[in-house]
This record gives sequence, C-alpha cells and structure tokens, in this order.
Amino acid sequence: MLKFIRSHFHHPEKGSGNELLDYVNFEKTTQHGFPNKTTAFAYDPILGLLAVGTENGEISLFGADHFIWTNTLDSHHRIAHLYFAEGTGVLIALTHDLGFHKFSISGRSLNALSIDPDPRLKKITSCAMFANSSREKFSLLIGATTGMIYSLDVDEMTIAEFLPFNEELESRITLVNETQSVNAIDICRSDPNRLLLLYDQSVAVYDVSVREVLSTWNLDTPPMDARWSLDGKTVIISSSDGSFTLYKQNGEIQESPGIVFGPFPCTPVQKALIANTDHGQIHAFSGGMPRASYGDRYTVTTMRAGRTACWDFASPVLDFCFASSSKDLNDNAHWRATLLLVLTEEELVVISVGDKEWKSLSLRCLHPLHSSPITNMIHVSNVESNVWSKLLKFSTSQSSHSNWPLTYSPEIEGQRKVGNEKQLLLTGHANGNVKVWSAGEPSMQLLCTIETSREVAGCSEEASSFIKNSTESDSEESDCQVSDEWPPFKKVGDYDPCSDDLRLAVQRIAFDPKSGTLAVGCRGGHALVYQLADTPQTCDPPSILDCNLVKDQSSSISPTIKAMKGVDPRDKALNYPTGYQPRPISSSSSSLIVQLSPCVPVTSIAVIDQRSMIAVGTEFGFALVDYAKTKIEFHISLLDQHDLADAGALDESLSRFKSMKKSIRQSFRRKKKTTNEAQNEHHDDEICRPVERRIEPRGTPQQGLILEPSKGLVRLLKFLPNPLSLSSNPGHSLWIGTNGGRLYAYSIQETGEICKLEREIRLQHAAPIVSVEVVHETIKSISISRLLLVTEEQIRGYTLPLLRPTKYKLKLTANEGFRVRKGNLVNLHHIKGENSTEPFLSLLTNIGEVMVYSIHNHRKRVKHSVMKSTDIAGISSCVSSSDGELFWLRPGGSQLQRGSLCAPQPPPPIPPTSPQKPTLTNGITA
Repeated sequence: MLKFIRSHFHHPEKGSGNELLDYVNFEKTTQHGFPNKTTAFAYDPILGLLAVGTENGEISLFGADHFIWTNTLDSHHRIAHLYFAEGTGVLIALTHDLGFHKFSISGRSLNALSIDPDPRLKKITSCAMFANSSREKFSLLIGATTGMIYSLDVDEMTIAEFLPFNEELESRITLVNETQSVNAIDICRSDPNRLLLLYDQSVAVYDVSVREVLSTWNLDTPPMDARWSLDGKTVIISSSDGSFTLYKQNGEIQESPGIVFGPFPCTPVQKALIANTDHGQIHAFSGGMPRASYGDRYTVTTMRAGRTACWDFASPVLDFCFASSSKDLNDNAHWRATLLLVLTEEELVVISVGDKEWKSLSLRCLHPLHSSPITNMIHVSNVESNVWSKLLKFSTSQSSHSNWPLTYSPEIEGQRKVGNEKQLLLTGHANGNVKVWSAGEPSMQLLCTIETSREVAGCSEEASSFIKNSTESDSEESDCQVSDEWPPFKKVGDYDPCSDDLRLAVQRIAFDPKSGTLAVGCRGGHALVYQLADTPQTCDPPSILDCNLVKDQSSSISPTIKAMKGVDPRDKALNYPTGYQPRPISSSSSSLIVQLSPCVPVTSIAVIDQRSMIAVGTEFGFALVDYAKTKIEFHISLLDQHDLADAGALDESLSRFKSMKKSIRQSFRRKKKTTNEAQNEHHDDEICRPVERRIEPRGTPQQGLILEPSKGLVRLLKFLPNPLSLSSNPGHSLWIGTNGGRLYAYSIQETGEICKLEREIRLQHAAPIVSVEVVHETIKSISISRLLLVTEEQIRGYTLPLLRPTKYKLKLTANEGFRVRKGNLVNLHHIKGENSTEPFLSLLTNIGEVMVYSIHNHRKRVKHSVMKSTDIAGISSCVSSSDGELFWLRPGGSQLQRGSLCAPQPPPPIPPTSPQKPTLTNGITA
C-alpha cells in the first residue's frame, strides 16, 4: 500500500516528466479508410469534392490526396442527405431530426452554422440545391407533404416559402392517392431556372424565371424518382414495376425501354440517370432485378448501344451519380459523363463509363480497409531505398490513366511532413490477403495486395486474380467481360467480408526492410515467404515442409487439437507478374509452405533474409527454418507434460472463466437467494471495474477453469545482431519470449550447431513478454548496450552481453493497475523544431493510454489518453512507428485513426475552428 501511495507523489528533484514535455505532445492527425455506417453522399462536379455522412452524425469531405476533413455533430443525429452549392465549397447537411447544418470552406478557414428544425416542416419529402442564373446565390429547395416548396437561403440560413401548392398546379396534375406531397425535386444543371417536380403520379416542369408551369403529364405506374439528363434535354422517370421511361420536356415519350429484366415481376427502380458519353448515350439505374430470382442482389445497371452490365455489389447501394472529366461549365466535356460514382454502405466504387471497356478504377482515398476483417497489422520504418523504389515501380506499372474525380485542394502555404516518407503499413486480413500501404505521407496509398490463399488448394486461377495491383483492380480484358447469363452480372468492388476457410486468416506478418522479403503466418499453422521480383514468373505447385513440434509427446495432446488439419497446396502452376511472388526454392520454380503441427494458429513470426531464415512460433513452441535449403534447422516445444494437456483448450472454451452451463446455473441460484442471504454471504472475490482485470497469482488453474493461455505460447520472435558475443563478427541472435515470462536467447551460427541456446531468463512474476529492445548508449566515449525487457506487468533492464539486472526496473501493474499491450522504442523530435531527437520507450496499456518513459530514468514519464478503455479493437490493433506515429482501428473496423506522439511540423494546413450554434467538433488535416 505504501508503494502504491508513493507512486502517485512524484517529487521534481527525483525526476519529473518536464523534460519529456519538450518531445512528447500527442495529437490526433488524420484518418484513413471508409467511414463506418455511411448513410449519404454528395459530389461537387465543379470543385471535385466528395462529402460522406454517417449514422452517428459524422461528415467527411474528400478532395485531392492530401485533403481530408471530418466533422462530428454533438447531437450525433443521423445524416439523412447532403447537398453541395456547386463551386462554392458550401455543404448543407440534413439530419434525421430535420435540422440543417451548413459547412463552408474557404482557403485556410472553416466555418460552420446550424439552425433548429422549422415547425412548418413536419416532414421533408425531397430537397434540391437551386442556383440563380449567375450561380452567385444558392438556395436549398425543400419539398413537404403539404405540397409546399420552401427555400433555405444558403448565405443567411433562413427558411421562406418558395412555391405554394396553388390552384394552377392542383388543376393540372392528378392526385391518384390524394396526397399532394412533393416526392422529388430536380434542377436542370444546364438551365437552373427549370425545375422538375414529382407529385404523386404527376410530373410538372416549372420555370422559376417566369413563375409558371411549362408542362405537366400523368404517369400510368407509380413513380419512384424523376431526374433531368445531364444536358437538360431529357427527363427520366423510374417506376415501381422495375421499368424506366424517357420523356421530352413537353411530356412526350422519347424512349420506353420498359421492364428491362422482365417479363416476371421485378423490384422497383429506385433511381435512374441518363447522360451522353463519347461513345453514345448511357443509362444507369439501381434495382429493377427479377424479384424471385435476384431480388436480394445490390445492383446498378448501365446500358449503352445494346450493351448492358449489371454491377453487382456486396452491400446495399445508397446513391450514385455521373462525373465528367472537365470542371469548366463552358467546356462541352463537362456535359459528357466519363465516370460513374456508386456509394454503398461499405465502399465507394468508381467505374469508367466514358470508354469502351467500362473499367473499375482503383481508389486514391476511401479505401474499404474492412473489405475483409483486419486480423493483424504491422508498421515498418526506414525501408531501404532499393526496396522502396521497387514497390513504387510495381505499384505504378499498370496505373490507370483515367482522371480521378476528386481534385479539390485548398491553397496552403506549406506541405505537411509526417516523419520518414519511406514507411510501410502492412495489414493482414481474414481471407488471407496482405495489403501493403505507403504510410510516410498524410495520404495512405495502397501499393499492392498479396493473396496468400492462391497457394492453397481450392482457389482456382479463374475465380479471381491471384495478385491485384493497387492502381488497377482488374485488367482491361477482365473488366469489360460480363457473365453470359441474363441479367449480365459483373462483380465489382473489394468488400467481401466472408471467408471460405478460417485457416487462411493472416495471424502474423514479418517484413525485412533491407530486402523487402515478407513472411506470413496463418491460422492454419502454416507460413509462407514472398519476395520482390523484377520479372514475371511461372510458379510450380508449392512444397510442404512439415514440422511436428510435439512429436515425442503427441499422446498428451487433446483429441480436438490432433483432429486439426493443415492446408493442402495447389496442384496447378500459376503465372505471377512482377512484384511480390512466392520465394522459390533454390534451383527450382516451386515455393515452400512451412506447416507446423499441431495445426494451431501462428502466434509470432520473424524473418531475416540475409540468412534466408524464418522463425515461426505457436502455442506449442517454435521452429527455425532455412527456406533456401528447405530445411528445419531447429525446433523445440516449450511446454512441459502438464501444460500439453491444456494447450489449445482456450479456443474451445465458450467463456474465459466458466462455461455457459455453469453461468446459467449460478444466475438461477443467485435469483433464488433472499436479500438477507445475499447480504450475509461471504464473497472472497474483490470487486473489479468492468474494464480491469483482478491482479492474481498465476497458479495452477482449477479443474475445468482455464484462466490463461499456456505458458509456453510464443509471444515474441525477434532477430537481432548478436549482442551476446564479444567477437568482432557477432552474427545474429534469435530472441524468444513466452506467455509464461521466459526469455530465450539463441545465437545463429554459420556452421555446426546452427541454433544454440546462449541465455535464458525466467521472470518471477511470470507475466507474458511483450517486447525486447536493445539500447545503445555512449557514456564517456564508451559504447554501452542495454536490453530493455517489457512484460505485461513490468519493465526490466539488463546489461549486455552478460544479461545482468540493472537498476532500470519498474513494476507497472502492481503500482499503477494497468497492463502493457504493446511496447517499442521511438525517436521523437523536439516539439520546438530543433534538430534534435531523443529515444524513448513507448508503451500502450490496456486502458488505452500511451506511456512514454525515458530510457535513462524510468521515473521520467509522460502519459496521454489515446483511446477509450472500452475500445478493445483499437487497443489490440494499435501499432507505432519508430518516430512516434500511431495507427489504430476506429470502431467498426473500416477506418484507421492516425496520431503522433510529437506535434507535426508544420501544423495542419487548415486548422480547426469553433463553429456557431450548436457546438461541433471540427478537425481537418491535409
């Protein structure tokens, strides 16, 4: 108790964190990925700006690669619709509570203004942005159930009557359902004075300049939507029976394709658009699928000159629009569509409709990180120049030359720098994919995607491309092909959360920054090695290298673990393009798959390409493999006879502490007790907070109660230059940290005994080892090396090469109450811009805090709260770079939040500002 009290009273003379404040200043910077629970979007074709709204009241604006702006309403109301005042940088958001919010962007300033719901607007049925002929004044037209149309002045944010439902309108339209609500409003872009109004089953064209109705006509089938064509010469009406019809302005039918996918009943066409392209007129509509056969498909269909394609998405379609290559209204190219932007609930898809191939473009922002759930993530700093140049070369070798529609970028005085530019972020996914991202700039770009599932039997080459380049999702030949069935479906988009085989999930990733070699460990207990290749290659079926970690103790393993099977290699050769390819075995075109037995998930992996070796660890032990010689150099089980029986049982249990049957039984017993019995009952367990875990001795688990994974589970594998040797040619060493607080140091020899145990440390508190770092210091012209050992509960320091304990020791869990989840060394720059860096030890705790410690005096520290203690996914996914950049998943798993332990220089180009009523939280980065 005295230690706990003393730990909360730090005396300045004994070492405070004031010196660290000159280096540590945590700040959230930017976000990457696709917003979670998207509900609406808007596109400004003049500025090239895209806005996306979400379920929890968050608005994100995307422009050029270096421009991302996010805003969250305090009310957290659902964003229902978004409308741009084109060319002005003004956005109007309509929320679910019928409130309007205005956001205006001008250079480096950001202004926000909100108004309360108007009592006259009991229910809003439609909206459209109206501009005068000179496009200097904008108003948002609001249709109501009473037939009235109101206008919201964008400049003043005031609401007034615009067009009443008068006798002239009532006499010229037919109200079949006796409802006079304005179901749709659309404004002609080529002539803003012409309004297209949809009342029940009647259509009216209204001229604002002369204040009269130009034409009206009635419809035979209930309509769903009404739109002008891009050039303003045609009106397209979508119907509830799965058809759409083209009309002239006077109401004459210009073209009636009817029910495209009939004659059987079809789903309603929710929205239809028409535009001209360089290759003829194109129609696009959502829905209209045969109800019985394909009513559950999420599609947008495009039709042009007898050619039809049904773009099949994996999530519901929210909205879509056309985009052109020119931003100038006086340019004829501005009125010809070149791209189709489709927003679904889980991703944005851009299709090039201006060419003959109808290719889907790769994204420069709004990447669906959750296309398959992220299972592992690592950050790589200081990538070698030759590796970096190869990655950039391979990522741009097949780049699309189509114009990206998002081009808006405000005028800024300086570009923002984020650490070292040669940084990579690698994400492993549940479907076996590994994605390589450039993480050294504010805009995180996808460089390449590696599909490890291609090496496993059951995945054919025809199903999908085995490696996709980030700059083009498909080749021209595959993009222009559609299925021979009718409707002609074409699968598009990256979002596909389903996985056919759980064994393919990527558990651990290791990357060699000097050579670019990549090692991947999967859930099926197998590991693969990839390398960068300058030429295409035909790879023969891979060979399986089996390694049984418990061969002599197999009788002690549970039957469930024995029944687990490894993966089978493919039996066909595959052609790999330039880029990442499976590393071939010496003098062979066949690659290697290392399969560990028992086939439990890989818990750690390391690679050193200089020695052509990988180390793979599981719950049962680890193996050291020479993938060039196809030889297992060393393997060992770190479990004793008692632990073998319980190994793997953690995955079988339903709960961490007790079974479901026992939980239900205890719940009923609790309810049967009287109040006095409950009060007099003696409880041995102390009360804990929901997010905390009671500190308890790590004794032998009770019968039927598995408290922790096995002690021999390998938590850490790391190759280091051998600090245990005093010779001039120290070689390399392999460090192994276990879940039971044991650290093993093996030296890697050239000849003889390849892997030799040099040192072993058994920590008394037996906490899982999180990180091992080597610190090099120069004291009085003498170079000294120290080892920093980080466990979940303590920090220990040891001398090298003798591994003797030092005074650098800190008990974290006993004194502070938290546990360490991640730890690494970071080099932080001085926040005042001075050209000085200092190394620090950065720790991430289980309550979402980052602790930065001085490597010289552990009493000097700085603490920052980074994420909520209940954000389990964010804490478990957080990774840190060598210069203090943090990356972690936001709730929903579709976005990455980025932060910096030291303030970036210069500051963000567009600073956050305080909006007017109501209070909003603004943040903008570039």
